[in-house]
Amino acid sequence: MIKAINAYIGYNNNTPILRNINLEINDNSVLIGPNGSGKTTFLNAVLGFSKVLKGKLLVFGIEVSNLRNFLGITSNMVDVYKILSVKIKELVEIYAELYGVDKAEIFSTLRYFNFNSFDKKLHELSLGQQKIIGNSLALASNPKLALLDEPFENLDPTKRLKLIRMLTEFRKGKVILTSHEIDLVKKLKDWNLYLVFNGSIYGPFRANKINELYISKGKIENALFVINTNNGCFSITENQGDLPLSSIGDIENLEVMLND
Repeated sequence: MIKAINAYIGYNNNTPILRNINLEINDNSVLIGPNGSGKTTFLNAVLGFSKVLKGKLLVFGIEVSNLRNFLGITSNMVDVYKILSVKIKELVEIYAELYGVDKAEIFSTLRYFNFNSFDKKLHELSLGQQKIIGNSLALASNPKLALLDEPFENLDPTKRLKLIRMLTEFRKGKVILTSHEIDLVKKLKDWNLYLVFNGSIYGPFRANKINELYISKGKIENALFVINTNNGCFSITENQGDLPLSSIGDIENLEVMLND
């Protein structure tokens, strides 16, 4: 599905944000890491919004720079949908026709999230409502691959649980999502998990094994991975260590908790 070979990814020719990425993603996966770690940049590379500065990034076996007019990939990124300044009901109709799906299915997905502002334009909606639109259009368009950037952001607890249920039952294609919230990731038990820190991607782990993963300060012998950050390094280990990964809640708190 996605294969990166010694890939350096960024937005200009001088400053890679992701460096020397080697991975192959073929299943539902979560990229989890703090803000600024490179999660969104990786999704943007698949969409062609960021650049592969060196190395290769293949999507369904095609070099991403040669991927043109391919409707098999969808995204929840709201800026993609803001291109069309139309009411939500018209936006749904356009995307239903573009992707060859029944518009009733998209409307049904939106109502599942208690959305009913169909006569408003996207920029007139709250951030939470915009996220619902992006998530729903991405998942209801029969994608081979749906890319969801922070899909839980700005959603209330009830809608987050509804989205978790929808993702665990989703069978139309594969999903790659980014998040910094470990408490939510733990609910995606059959998914693969990748840790993103300081421009590097580590994994995969299985999300259902998250309770067995620990984080320790410094370099630990026989660690699964040693992760370098701007404030030193820490190790990912199995079954023992300084701090259970599952106890962190939000990955943004990791370095603070390790230094307590």
